Amino acid sequence: MRSPDWTKNTNARFVALEYRPRSERTETPPTGKRPVLLVIENAPGELEFYIAPDLGNFVDRSDLAYLEDLFADLPARAQEDGENLYEQLRSLSVGLLVVYAEGSCPADAERLKSIYQQVARRHSSQS
Repeated sequence: MRSPDWTKNTNARFVALEYRPRSERTETPPTGKRPVLLVIENAPGELEFYIAPDLGNFVDRSDLAYLEDLFADLPARAQEDGENLYEQLRSLSVGLLVVYAEGSCPADAERLKSIYQQVARRHSSQS
């Protein structure tokens, strides 16, 4: 999978979230295992969502349906209020999903590219 060139988008910022199984939900900071969701804000409120395609391989069965429903709902929520949704996601620090990494472009373009390559299915809030 070839990633876009984020060095050209000076307005983009991103946040990646990692999954925490129940046994690790009290740990801080994030464990850094791997991102399950990458959210890119290309312009205020304009969000793209990239979801790890193999969630079922490492997400606890008891959490999988919830995460799939949550991720499926994100584009609709972004259409309603993408700016606030982005801020909510980047503030997650406890629970099932926590911030794995965040940054902006072009400064963090290489880190974004690395995270992007770990997730595959794209869901955009743009019609």
